[in-house]
Amino acid sequence: SPDAPRADAAAWAMIEVLPAHPMITAPVAAAATGRAKAAIYQALKQLEGAEILLPLSAGKRNQSWEVAGLLELLTALESGELPGEGGG
Repeated sequence: SPDAPRADAAAWAMIEVLPAHPMITAPVAAAATGRAKAAIYQALKQLEGAEILLPLSAGKRNQSWEVAGLLELLTALESGELPGEGGG
C-alpha cells in the first residue's frame, strides 16, 4: 500500500535530526522534520522499539524521549548496516 513507507520515511527523517536533539518530544520532532503528527508518533514507536529512543516518563501526555544508542546507530548506518543486523 502507498501508506507503508511513510512511517519509515518519518523515522529516517527523525534519525537525521536526533543528533541536534538529545531529548525529543513529538511536537519537536514534528517541527524538526516537517512530518505529520501521525507519522511522527509511528516513527517514535518504531525508534523506541529499536531502543534508539528511551521514554523518560510512563505517561503518554507530554512524553519525551532520551536519545540512546545514537552513536551506535550512526556508526551502523555509515557502515551500511541497520541496527540488529548482526555485526558488533
